[in-house]
Amino acid sequence: MGLFSHAPKKEIRIVVDIAADSVGGAYIAQTGTLPPVIHHSVRVPIVIGGEGEVRALETSLTGVIRSLVEQGAPAVRRVEGTARPERVLVAIAAPWQKTRARVEHVVRDDGRELVFTKGVMEQAVARSVTGTKEHLLTEEIVAGVLLNGYETSMPFGKRARYADLAILSSAIRDDIAHKVHAMVTEAFHTHAVRLLSALPVAYAVLRDVFPHEQDFLIQAISDASVDMALIKQGLPYDVQSVTASLRPLLAATRAMADTTSSLALDATRASAEADWVSALMLGLRDIRSRHPLPRTVFVIAAPGEREVAKKLLDAPALRALWLSDKPLAIVPVLPSHLSSYVSVRGTAEADLPLALLALYARNEHGG
Repeated sequence: MGLFSHAPKKEIRIVVDIAADSVGGAYIAQTGTLPPVIHHSVRVPIVIGGEGEVRALETSLTGVIRSLVEQGAPAVRRVEGTARPERVLVAIAAPWQKTRARVEHVVRDDGRELVFTKGVMEQAVARSVTGTKEHLLTEEIVAGVLLNGYETSMPFGKRARYADLAILSSAIRDDIAHKVHAMVTEAFHTHAVRLLSALPVAYAVLRDVFPHEQDFLIQAISDASVDMALIKQGLPYDVQSVTASLRPLLAATRAMADTTSSLALDATRASAEADWVSALMLGLRDIRSRHPLPRTVFVIAAPGEREVAKKLLDAPALRALWLSDKPLAIVPVLPSHLSSYVSVRGTAEADLPLALLALYARNEHGG
């Protein structure tokens, strides 16, 4: 090591994943550009009872915070020397959020070439940016910039006839956003808390982990809905969310496994399958009305739902939407796909959403 060399900077981060049916959290240690290390993780189910969904989410988040503070912090401190987080990243999935994809077209009124600057980009992003009475706009991500139709990673200062910006917007339910932000800020004694939707996290990481895939569909399957993002030439062009739950199908399947043959249960399972497929068909048809459907589908789902979802996505009714006999490449995303990029140690367990968040945080902050 040279006289003026420095050890890579180490940073402690906390990531929190709020899904439809559970809350997860993890302590992350990031050293330079090395793979992030998950030292402690926890996931607590959301059980909605008579107290309502917000209170149920608050109870689960409290359990996650308690585990991180009481178990995670001492474990991380023993290994890393500190457990004080420099930032906290919270990803919130449906039904607590809405994600929108749009392309903003920029051209000079006089037809002359434009010089693409940060000011031009900020003006384009600010167009049609709105929240709602119920949802707080928390994030505007410029996923890519195309100058004269060609994507460029360093567009500033360059001249072009026109520019297109692919933008992902995150809007989180106002009551959820304020409650979560307050709880996390108080628990970890930091104001460096960032809230965003889960779908942009998945897109950003999958784009980097599977760089050879330029056209694909993301299907993030939760207990309440399926969020879909269409990626074309590496950029998000469309987002759709449909209300659909695999819970009735999984319940019927478990009941059939516990009993002898039952025509009633078989009919229940068939009906649940048909309902889920029909809901997805509506969303996919809406996307197809604007864009051709890509043949690669990345599925993000809980362990017990991955193979069920893969089987249903290959059903003839859904396959017909692609207007081709060629097989689809349906890829359930597994924690093992990220094992070369994320290290899991100590009291941590493999947890796909938390691993996605750890990678997102690393890439976003340059290591």
